[in-house]
Amino acid sequence: MRYRRQESLRYQFPKPINGTFVILIDNIEQDKLHRSDAGNLQIIDLSPGGMKIGTDLDLPLDKKNYLLEISFMLGQEKVKMTGTIVWKKKRISGYYYGIEGLESEEKEQEIIDILKKLHLNEKKEEDS
Repeated sequence: MRYRRQESLRYQFPKPINGTFVILIDNIEQDKLHRSDAGNLQIIDLSPGGMKIGTDLDLPLDKKNYLLEISFMLGQEKVKMTGTIVWKKKRISGYYYGIEGLESEEKEQEIIDILKKLHLNEKKEEDS
């Protein structure tokens, strides 16, 4: 498990995890939340407060009226997180994005518990 100073727990996956995302656009004038079609992504690392993702899509960084809803499997658990893009970096094929999560303390604790379980399972496999 890798730790970073900014986060109490940040887990970098040995192999990125596949997931999907939808863009949630807040239309204040119509008092509606619009959902895009789902897009594919890979999760590079994860913490209770956010994640680093990779995708082929070029998402705008300067628009602040939308959120990403990201869904993925972590071990045996289905996880759904909502967040905003805080940085963007071009890669050879696609882009990396830093996502800041907008989760409750309960949801953050759930993610911590799942990451701990995942780490323990990896340790057991290494020891076998």
